[in-house]
Amino acid sequence: MIRKKKYKNKIPGLFAQRLTLFNSSRGFTILELIVSLAIIGLLLGVVMNGITNSRQKARDSKRVDEIKQLQNALQLYYNDNQSYPATLDRDILVPIYIKTIPKDPATGGDYLYAALFDGNTCGNYHLGATLEITPLNTGALETDFDAPASQGVCGGSNADFSGDDPVYDVRP
Repeated sequence: MIRKKKYKNKIPGLFAQRLTLFNSSRGFTILELIVSLAIIGLLLGVVMNGITNSRQKARDSKRVDEIKQLQNALQLYYNDNQSYPATLDRDILVPIYIKTIPKDPATGGDYLYAALFDGNTCGNYHLGATLEITPLNTGALETDFDAPASQGVCGGSNADFSGDDPVYDVRP
């Protein structure tokens, strides 16, 4: 004959069920917690890296757009004066040719500019910006000028710069 064990002090009803839930040995082990935190940390690292790259790409895109705006303003200046300005001076270009002289979005510094002498006047220029992300075979760096530094700069102008990548550079 099989005997059934009787448990003493058993509390009947709903309260007994709650009591067994609190006394159960279910829960997370330290190893499970460490693995979970490592996975969360890895995912956060991937997401943050993607956000950083997106911000760099956005700043590079803004640089290229601003160089094009400056190029348009310089062409308008040239049409009126038959030469390019020696510097990207605010007093010369603003507000007639451009609303404001754009600055690098990351550093707040000026873009690279050199007015180049072509015999009689400042009839040429070299304008550029250093990009943050530089995959050499994609984007704006495929279509830029990549000019070497020139020795023939106009009086009062900055020295010319090398347009080798990662510099996005243009000439008229």
